[in-house]
Amino acid sequence: KYSYYEGVYRSIWDFEKEVPVKTGIVPSFDISGLLRNEWIAFDFEGYIKITRDGIYTFYMNANDGGQLSVNGKELVESDGRKSFAFEQQSALALKAGNYPIRVKYFQCSDLKTMEISWSGPGFRKTIIPTNVLFH
Repeated sequence: KYSYYEGVYRSIWDFEKEVPVKTGIVPSFDISGLLRNEWIAFDFEGYIKITRDGIYTFYMNANDGGQLSVNGKELVESDGRKSFAFEQQSALALKAGNYPIRVKYFQCSDLKTMEISWSGPGFRKTIIPTNVLFH
């Protein structure tokens, strides 16, 4: 599920109490549904299916800012306006099962980038596939 916002945001907390311009369901962390290219934000909430126990590393490559949480634990937070995309990562031990996942993202102006990837037992870093995401 996603909520899409328009406004002057310089932090992931700036749109927390705003009313979304639109909401919907998407198969992945897809920002292509934006209605303009500047001063926008997205809040994605869903679940991720973990099929094998192990250490999973989650990556967020974002410009301008964002936050990635899995199972209620903040793994990545990149706040503030930037003129370049900035990737952060964090590892988490997970057992097989379904976990809440949330991605918040905002874009001020210029370069627009938001990509969520992962790596884990038996696979290298890749964009999180749609077949492990659900709502």
